[in-house]
Amino acid sequence: MSFFRQWRDYEIEVVVGLEEFAEHELKATLAESIKVVGRPTAGRVSVKFCGDPRRFERLRSVTAAHLVCSFHVPRPRALLGHQNQQSLLRLVKQVLALYADGTFSTVRISAAGADSRVFVRMKEEVAGALGLSTTDGPAHLQMAVRPRPGESQDWQVLVRLAPRPATARKWRVCDYPRALNAAIANVMVGLARPSPDQRFLNLFCGSATLMIERLEVAPARLVVGIDRSPKALACAADNLRASGRYQSVHLVNGDVGAVPMPSSSVDGLVADFPYGMLVDSNVEIERVYTEALGEATRLALPRASFVAITARKKLFESVLGRYQKEWECVRVIPLQVPFRSGYINPHIYHLRRTPFRIENR
Repeated sequence: MSFFRQWRDYEIEVVVGLEEFAEHELKATLAESIKVVGRPTAGRVSVKFCGDPRRFERLRSVTAAHLVCSFHVPRPRALLGHQNQQSLLRLVKQVLALYADGTFSTVRISAAGADSRVFVRMKEEVAGALGLSTTDGPAHLQMAVRPRPGESQDWQVLVRLAPRPATARKWRVCDYPRALNAAIANVMVGLARPSPDQRFLNLFCGSATLMIERLEVAPARLVVGIDRSPKALACAADNLRASGRYQSVHLVNGDVGAVPMPSSSVDGLVADFPYGMLVDSNVEIERVYTEALGEATRLALPRASFVAITARKKLFESVLGRYQKEWECVRVIPLQVPFRSGYINPHIYHLRRTPFRIENR
């Protein structure tokens, strides 16, 4: 651990759009041990940290943490030289030594031209020296090589500090299709102002990501999740059991337009609205959005928080416009989220229920 008793360079990977939330959590969690340096690019936060890097595992709003080492070389081929190669291996061994033997079994190197002869050889050299297998897919030992930003004669090697991304929660034993990214869920429940007295409702609860993240932050007086899919609820039950939270949640198989709860009964609402990619028609998805927003309006106490995520920005804002007297839009947060071979651009809406209720709409 002596290697980590000095200030080292790290880079924190986050969902694009959540950088400020990650910075806040870094400072709150790691306090005097960390210095935020800046944002080298969208979805990345550069920091200096002194101490056990396993402390990064406490972070809930980030995707991954990477150790960064710079090499003064003109091109990646020079990293294969004996001295640089030994320095690189020592760097990787410091990370592997943080975990029990056998934790890492595969290695992958990401880089522009990762299939070139230089990077293929580099991957094979690392694998051979450490007794790992190479792969082009997800790997326990994830490395990246890139030019150092702003420097023409320096290259950087980044080594992920854990065998899995931080968003791969241990409780996720049922990986339901289209499950919400756990880091996004963490930010959403934080915006919903969690407290031990909160009555919390999750519309379109899916596989329980938002509810589990909510209970990881603080206990609640009541947590209810509703979804019309029995398969989703079965998956939610499995994940809740794995997280140890099953007894703290009420799961309801039903329509979000008819939640079996009294009016003005919740003060924290969240929803992962269906994006419409698998819905039969725009008429159907508009009906779903309309019913969900109407029911949220009925159920919310004055000044309740409602935090929703949707990729159907125009539709959501169109339906929300029908309730402009009932909801104040506190903030809209645009995101960029990996999806299949590209990205999607959902938005988080942080709404607050107005103190004056409009009855008999």
